[in-house]
Amino acid sequence: MPFGGDYPLLSLPSHANPRHNPPGSPPPVVLKESSSTSITVGWSKPTKNRGKQVSSYELWMDSAGPHSQVVETGRQYRFQVRAINNCDTADPARVYYGDFSEVQIFTVRDPRPPLPPSIPT
Repeated sequence: MPFGGDYPLLSLPSHANPRHNPPGSPPPVVLKESSSTSITVGWSKPTKNRGKQVSSYELWMDSAGPHSQVVETGRQYRFQVRAINNCDTADPARVYYGDFSEVQIFTVRDPRPPLPPSIPT
């Protein structure tokens, strides 16, 4: 009698693991430079590309005020970035978006000198 008693054996379902998946999220955006009229940010690539090299990135900037391409002195902006790859070999034009990085908030302003060290007591 086959294993399983009176019940027929079940076959394993056919399946395939995808070769490529959307990339992982990059580390948080970092502040490179800020002035009273501009802000420069950067980011690193994700630690996991999940099978296909990252082809591009999407940077999001958001503020509490109206949407604009111009930054305002003293205003805070939120930044996030996500990686993108083209992991569909049947349709190379199809893009896959990874998860966004953690939100980072930076203020547009001139750099400030560091505070002096505190005096030991």
